[in-house]
Amino acid sequence: MLSEIRETELQEMQSFHSNQLVKNKYENILENLDSGIILFDSDGVLAFVNVQMAKLLGVPRKSLAGCTLTQLLRHPQLTRFKKKKILRIFRETIFHRKRFHELLDEYGRSWLVTMTYGDQMEGDFLISVKDVSDFKQIEQTAYQNDKLAMLGKISASIAHEIRNPLTSIRGFIQLLRPHLMSLGKDEYARIILTEIDRANDIIYEFLNSSKPSAPQTTVIPVNSLLKEVALLTESEALMKGCQILLHEDERMQTYISVDVKQIKQVILNLIKKRVGCDRSKTG
Repeated sequence: MLSEIRETELQEMQSFHSNQLVKNKYENILENLDSGIILFDSDGVLAFVNVQMAKLLGVPRKSLAGCTLTQLLRHPQLTRFKKKKILRIFRETIFHRKRFHELLDEYGRSWLVTMTYGDQMEGDFLISVKDVSDFKQIEQTAYQNDKLAMLGKISASIAHEIRNPLTSIRGFIQLLRPHLMSLGKDEYARIILTEIDRANDIIYEFLNSSKPSAPQTTVIPVNSLLKEVALLTESEALMKGCQILLHEDERMQTYISVDVKQIKQVILNLIKKRVGCDRSKTG
């Protein structure tokens, strides 16, 4: 009989030690989670808080033991910002039965707060807080990439649509070229056709490459380049009440090696900017 009692006591002690080991194991896991964990029992008393949650609150763990929610909100070491966030989460949980809360801290980091309660918790409230800033950043990057992809598709569609009228304009200019030649204006037709080809080249580069193409240098006379630019901007300048004057020295013919399309665009931008400035001053 005595041996049976001792055997029962021994089994109970072994069972107690086994349960204690399991409890310590799970508590150790909770202690080392990267999420903040806090547990309020059915009486509203803080029963457990892990190291990460204490760090997030900025309050020593020892001073949190046995606190109620009201006492926590009155804690002298808890910042006003955190008190407001805790109170908001509590209200949304109680009045709106909200279990998940997203919030930004004072440093701009994103946090996900999860509330677990109900019959399975036997009246206890388990609150976990996890830093989801990296996930938010990934989500935002994916969203931006989707927007850029859609913008790329729209831009490609627009570029294709621009090509159609350019082709028509080129055809009509070629039909009118003999008439322009008879008027001594063949240079206009040549420049228009060159500019249409330049626009088509730009569209082609846009559609076929995400990076600018390598410069294609050609040796050309500076006077010839400037004449073309002057003719291109002449009509726009007249409409804005300006005049393009080109002073040439036929005795000095200077040649340069440049990418004609790119340098022409640079000079055009400079002239248009200057014409716009002069117009704004005289208006």
